[in-house]
Amino acid sequence: MSAHYGPRAGTRPDLAFRKLAQLGGRAGLHGWMNAIAWTRPITAFEREIVNSLMRCHIVRREAGDYVVTEKGWDFVGRATATKAAPAGQVAGPRHAPSKAPLSARHMARAGLVREGALEYAQIPSRYGSQRVAHKAKVRTA
Repeated sequence: MSAHYGPRAGTRPDLAFRKLAQLGGRAGLHGWMNAIAWTRPITAFEREIVNSLMRCHIVRREAGDYVVTEKGWDFVGRATATKAAPAGQVAGPRHAPSKAPLSARHMARAGLVREGALEYAQIPSRYGSQRVAHKAKVRTA
């Protein structure tokens, strides 16, 4: 038997808890329900979500709102003490390497054509009432 310190991944309580953490860790009952698009009755939300999370001690009720506890922040993987984000570096110029010459290995090779395969090109075609010569640039071997 394994010990679980929070709701199982992918369950309704887990998704609701993660949404509460995304909301900043504090939300009222109706705001929390609207955030996860809960359509069932409030009593079902309190029974299935809130009571489950309070039994795990990752959510507590404080002044009418539901708040993520320190154990809850540890469960999510975020520290309670907010750290100042380090200042980013200014982006430098992009480096584009010089274009390498194309390799003959990656180019399509001209296939060999058997003798007499292009004799049809000597017969002129008709374009309306005019005869037009065939224009092909294929060499025979």
